[in-house]
Amino acid sequence: MWCLLLMRSCTCKQSVLAKLSVVFFDDVNFTRATYSSSKISPGVCRTLPGDWLSRPESILIGTGFTCTFTFTRCKGPGHQLSRRVNSLPTNTNLPLYNNIKSFSCNKQI
Repeated sequence: MWCLLLMRSCTCKQSVLAKLSVVFFDDVNFTRATYSSSKISPGVCRTLPGDWLSRPESILIGTGFTCTFTFTRCKGPGHQLSRRVNSLPTNTNLPLYNNIKSFSCNKQI
């Protein structure tokens, strides 16, 4: 009985801990080449590698996370997005479409 309760507790905790993932696509609608870093952590800003600077056109963000995408390397203004973005905004003051340099993500509250 104790073992069963312990297993239920662990299962619940694992389901609450979603994995942070961000996948960048170089075309709209999640097509063509992709980039995803395995070294991202909540609250830590990451700069895209040189061949991906200002390249993304669509993004998949792991469930339960919100990410801020910036136009400079981890500084300045940015836009917050979550979930599936099949075409990055082009009609904002600082458009994200082909204009992302860095990003950081946090767990949604």
